[in-house]
Amino acid sequence: MYCSLVRKHKYRKGDSFAQIFEGASQKESFIKCHDGGDLNGDSKVSIGDLAMVAAAYGKTDADADWNQYKSADINHDKKVDIDDLAAVAAKILK
Repeated sequence: MYCSLVRKHKYRKGDSFAQIFEGASQKESFIKCHDGGDLNGDSKVSIGDLAMVAAAYGKTDADADWNQYKSADINHDKKVDIDDLAAVAAKILK
């Protein structure tokens, strides 16, 4: 399972954990979890999810737009590559 903190507003560098937690508790943020591979959040792994990984193929944490694509990094190795495509494809075939 993959979870991330989704913020309705951006926190500034240097904000303390308490400030971030307070924002989350005030419903300014929420936790979004999904099974690795369910990128579009429809509670199943399908060809749509595979297309999303394919669209992110080649992205790494060095790219400026990494935050937009990092959910496609299924194995969390900081890059979207053939291993991520294969992982989603395997889940589709289950």
